[in-house]
Amino acid sequence: MIKSLDDRLNTEQRILEAAKHIAIDSDIPAAHFMANFVSMCVFPFIAQPLFKEFFVNDEPEAFNHFIEERKRIIVETLMRGIAGPLPASANF
Repeated sequence: MIKSLDDRLNTEQRILEAAKHIAIDSDIPAAHFMANFVSMCVFPFIAQPLFKEFFVNDEPEAFNHFIEERKRIIVETLMRGIAGPLPASANF
């Protein structure tokens, strides 16, 4: 599904607002939070040939599965950086 420009801008604005609150509520500056967030999201796609060659062994759906796992791992990693370890009951 392709989001409209308004939807994308709204999402980007919400992310920026969250980053500002994180900078206020923790010792992570907003710019560093956003750099971590963006790099964790973008890098697997930039390095996709490397990942496919060394980690997913030419299985057609393996990279897609990796990306689905990555969504959860990114959230968990960022949340741990902000608040410390997540409770076992946290589900993303």
